[in-house]
Amino acid sequence: MPMPTVIPTVFSARGANAIAKRWHPEQVPDRKRDLEVSKLAAHIDAVVAAAPKPTPAQLKELARLLLPSLTSGTNCAERDAA
Repeated sequence: MPMPTVIPTVFSARGANAIAKRWHPEQVPDRKRDLEVSKLAAHIDAVVAAAPKPTPAQLKELARLLLPSLTSGTNCAERDAA
């Protein structure tokens, strides 16, 4: 059975999360967030690599989904506080 592809940043984040669980429990929320973000980034990279080139309108819509603070006029802290 072939080994799954492991992105180095995902691998590093997974290791940091495991270390935090054992030795630094106060860091677990941050390390877990880092792991999930690295998984998301790896997935986005794979999807973008497989997708055809988007039109300018499609790029604008993708930017709206991925960067709401830049397209809505509010920053992330303001949005999260609401």
